[in-house]
Amino acid sequence: MDEPADGAGWHFHYLSHDKTQGGHILGLSADELSARLNKVERFELTLPTNPEFAARDLCEDLSAKTAAVEGVKK
Repeated sequence: MDEPADGAGWHFHYLSHDKTQGGHILGLSADELSARLNKVERFELTLPTNPEFAARDLCEDLSAKTAAVEGVKK
């Protein structure tokens, strides 16, 4: 797998003030904004242990599906 698990390349996430919504920022414009970089010292990912996940092709090219979900036009 050549791409990181969270998607290829640099990208930004958002988190609402009340922390009930969040996700990838797909585009933005603003007169003024602020951003923070979060240095992560440790990251732990727990994967499912069910048979469906074990049988999943983790090398599948998901770029077309990702583009469709994110509304990216190629």
